[in-house]
Amino acid sequence: MEEDFSAFWCFVGFMKKARHNRHNFRLDEVGIRRQLGIVSKIIKCKDSHLYKHLEKLQAEDCFFVYRMVVALFRRDLDQT
Repeated sequence: MEEDFSAFWCFVGFMKKARHNRHNFRLDEVGIRRQLGIVSKIIKCKDSHLYKHLEKLQAEDCFFVYRMVVALFRRDLDQT
């Protein structure tokens, strides 16, 4: 029960931040792409081997992260 409580308040905090960043919800996905660019830079800095592998796959833009998060939200929301 404590984990659900913590997860809920983490989600509330995330949504408050996301709501104020209107770029996250634009149809051209400029905000999401900017954030995924940050993820890409972190991977490049922290795990160059993984980043080189992503480059070979032409996935260094990390857009697959966005798809995974959306899929997880969809799965969780379908159960409610």
